[in-house]
Amino acid sequence: MSVGARIDGEAILAAMQGVIDSDEGCFHVHLHEWPGRPRFSKTDRDELPRVARSLRNAGPTKAHGLFLLSDDGAYADVWMPGRKDPVSARINIGGFPMTIIEA
Repeated sequence: MSVGARIDGEAILAAMQGVIDSDEGCFHVHLHEWPGRPRFSKTDRDELPRVARSLRNAGPTKAHGLFLLSDDGAYADVWMPGRKDPVSARINIGGFPMTIIEA
C-alpha cells in the first residue's frame, strides 16, 4: 500500500529509548493535509496501534498514543496506564479564543 511517509523500526526504537530515558509518555503525531475532522486511514488503523504498543512496553506506567492533525482539526487516541483499549481525547488549543475539539 502506498503512503506518504512511514515510521521505521529505527525511529520506533529511538522513541522507545526516549520514553525509557525521560520516564515520560510519547505520542506519534502525523498530519493528513485536508480540511475537516481527521480520521485514521486503514493503514493507520492497521499499523499505528503497534507503535503505541511499543511505546507502552517501554513505559507501562505512562500514557502514550496517536495524535492526528488536519488543516483545521485534530484527533487523538490515548492508551492510559493499565487500560487495554485507547480512549479518544478532547483537545484544547490555548489562545484567545480557546479552541476545543471534541473527540
